[in-house]
Amino acid sequence: MCPIYVAARLGRAPVECRTLHEPVDGWAWIECSDAGALLRDVARAVAEGFDASLSLPSGPLDPLRVDEFAREMADPILNGVFVILCPGRDFAELVRLGARRIEWRQGWRYVRAQFRGARVVELLRRKFIPVVWV
Repeated sequence: MCPIYVAARLGRAPVECRTLHEPVDGWAWIECSDAGALLRDVARAVAEGFDASLSLPSGPLDPLRVDEFAREMADPILNGVFVILCPGRDFAELVRLGARRIEWRQGWRYVRAQFRGARVVELLRRKFIPVVWV
């Protein structure tokens, strides 16, 4: 079975899923073995009184509709303009990963980039964090 990937704000550390980077404003991309593991982590957060939220590049994800988004969770793709938190200024790497246009200003720790077909998993492996929860 293939893992799934989703941006989540659980209010607590996941138990069955793995956090892929330090949380940003409470949000982090997580990797789960399957939708069941994701839903159990969401249920734990809600049971502890947290307001759990999920998001994908296509927008917010209702936990009750997870099965409808199985394909997107298995391989999330960026199409459009997204904010990307960057570990440095290796913008050439972003272009290799699918950025078509990049906007950056002095002092920003992020870029605004236009993508067509960029794989979220590849960005995360190289420490670029796609912000899909705004």
